Amino acid sequence: MTYLATYLSTLTSDEKAEVEAALMDRVFGEGVRAITKLGSFKRFRNRKKMDMNGDSRTAMAGVSAAGIGVRHVGLSDLHCVNWANCMTGHRTRINRLFALSGYRSDQYIKAFQAERRASNAGISLWGFPLVNDLAHAQGAQLTGSITGDVMTVTAVAGLANVGAILSGTGITAGTKIVSQISGTTGGVGTYRVSVAQSVASTTIASVGYTDLIQGVYVDLTNVDQVAYANLSAEWQQDLDDGKVVVLFAETGATNLTAAAVQALLRFNGRQRVWAEEKSVTLFDFTKAVWLSTASPTQIQFKPNMTLPGDVTHFSAFGAYTMAMAGLADWMRGLHVARPLGATGLADQRPNNPRQNIQNNFFTTAAGGSAGANMTVTSGTVPANMAISASGGAVSSTIALMDQDAGDTQSGKKARLTLTNGATPALVRIAFDSPPTSYWTVNDLLEAGMHVDIEANNGGSRFYITNQVNTNLGTKDCWGGYGLLSQGNWPAVAPLSLDFKTEVETTLPGSTTVGYAALILYVSMPANAVTTFVISNPYAYRLFDAPAF
Repeated sequence: MTYLATYLSTLTSDEKAEVEAALMDRVFGEGVRAITKLGSFKRFRNRKKMDMNGDSRTAMAGVSAAGIGVRHVGLSDLHCVNWANCMTGHRTRINRLFALSGYRSDQYIKAFQAERRASNAGISLWGFPLVNDLAHAQGAQLTGSITGDVMTVTAVAGLANVGAILSGTGITAGTKIVSQISGTTGGVGTYRVSVAQSVASTTIASVGYTDLIQGVYVDLTNVDQVAYANLSAEWQQDLDDGKVVVLFAETGATNLTAAAVQALLRFNGRQRVWAEEKSVTLFDFTKAVWLSTASPTQIQFKPNMTLPGDVTHFSAFGAYTMAMAGLADWMRGLHVARPLGATGLADQRPNNPRQNIQNNFFTTAAGGSAGANMTVTSGTVPANMAISASGGAVSSTIALMDQDAGDTQSGKKARLTLTNGATPALVRIAFDSPPTSYWTVNDLLEAGMHVDIEANNGGSRFYITNQVNTNLGTKDCWGGYGLLSQGNWPAVAPLSLDFKTEVETTLPGSTTVGYAALILYVSMPANAVTTFVISNPYAYRLFDAPAF
């Protein structure tokens, strides 16, 4: 101890804090993190919770369905984190989506900085960071006129930004946009300009923007440098706060100019150097999603990677591809799979007062119902299951098998084969809830099931919801939600997925309960055929859980 005291006396206060933090990690484990310079604990971190920062491509991880404000009310199939979680047993949980559509990195940093710092999430993931910075920096073509210090814009290709430099016939050199007075943000409307003048309607080039953090002018010559400085400061702050930092490299968009693509590549290089210096996990998915034959000055995605007709947002197939490109493996190294670590047979046993599903082991082979547009051609619908379809007519076969081959004491699982006709159909497989006395309007609820997809001809989509009904209406808490219109779903088989909804409340202000039902949806294209196995469906009411 004398040696340690002597050694500590030679260090700066910052160096002492690092040594003390390392010692506390060794003694108490990594759940206790980040000691201040005074030696007191900043906070306890939840190592399974993940905050996600970014633009619309990050925000697409969530599904907002009930107007709960800061809480997202479900998870979509359009983000690689959700796919990786489903394929690894939900080893992390998305805590907050600090992400806004169309925002540059300086904008979403400013918008969420205080909330991010206050969050107790142990993981801070920074999604694809730069595409809006690049889009704003490369400029826009406007159609407009200027009278005095007011510019009236009647048409826009791109985005007009505060701080942009204007040029065109009759425009005074060095004229900038000072503020937007009215209209659509960055679009048609009126703007205050820095120099009073009179310009008839003409084509106006608007280039660059003013960075909200540094206050400097940004165009394609310095956008990578300015954005990197802003972002790396936040990454470092998260590290100093005791968080695990995870970075995504920028994958860009197909409508970026050659100069913007070069700025993207410079940024990715800076990011890679920082990640290596800090021993931070960086996922560079460009090799997985870009065409190898693409030009170095134009980004091209592989087929089906993005939403139909979209230049930057990923489809479910693109998200799955990225999850398979290292993200799922990274998650496997974090924690035990959640169904194994927190969900067991004791929780799923029949008549458990916390369990909102009856016959969850399919021990009663018949007694369920086949509803509209559904014909069961072989087998029976297990008790307390209802299967129906909308949009088109679907036939189904149902067979029960042992949870484990030869083990007749551990319940059954259900194998279904669905065959669709010539019209796209949405199949609904619902598990009835028990009497409403099992849960109250004040409970927190979560649900999930394991689905093994054995064949998926036509690319049907699978997702679940925990549908919670009260006197105020029905709230859907989604897991893996997606639409056929959003493009290709991975037609991969076999594919094992653990679907789970987030922990959710009932609709605020509810006074009486109606029902709570776990539902598996299978969204089927025309003439699709799919075979899958359902096992271990669960839906719980949780006790002694903190409010969100």
